[in-house]
Amino acid sequence: TVLLLKEKASPEPIKLHQSTTYDINDGTKQISDEYEIKLATLSYTSIFLPVLSHVFVNIEELSKILKNGPEKKYWGIIATSQKAVKGLKLAWNNSFNDVTEVDSFIKEKNLWKNLPFFVVGKATAKAADDLNLNTLGLKSGNSESLAEYIIQSHSESNPTALSLLFLTGDKRLDKLPTRLSEAGIKLEELLVYETRPDENFSTEM
Repeated sequence: TVLLLKEKASPEPIKLHQSTTYDINDGTKQISDEYEIKLATLSYTSIFLPVLSHVFVNIEELSKILKNGPEKKYWGIIATSQKAVKGLKLAWNNSFNDVTEVDSFIKEKNLWKNLPFFVVGKATAKAADDLNLNTLGLKSGNSESLAEYIIQSHSESNPTALSLLFLTGDKRLDKLPTRLSEAGIKLEELLVYETRPDENFSTEM
């Protein structure tokens, strides 16, 4: 048996602050953790024990932003991690799950879908697949490359004084926002998840 000090890479319920739990499994086939697969080929059994956990915050605030629509305020969204995308999914489901063609929020939903949705790499893009957003930046691979890609996109689309909505965690690096600021691109940051010590770690050990 091998003890892996990490979270298993598969769809899991998402915890929000105040002990609220959401399950965002989108119905697609669950993919086993790559380490678990490799160890299984060597006849080992894996036990997962996460050292850290992620708690989602400000989901209601993000839901309000989505319902208000991007007009006159945002020209795109940035998510540099799968956790940020999961936070967006929670707010998206809160805002638009029951939307029909006659619903007052259908316009806002479609406006968000048409905006550039900038991501770092294919894994982050894949996490947002079921939202059908206008995903860009799949080949960037890191925040520095994504910043340069966004600067080019900003120049081409000329969005004047509008801002980018940057969905972030509490451990985010400064490279992307610093580079965009240097290029004169406005960012509005919203913290959507926090990284904390897993409350079950000591007990499970």
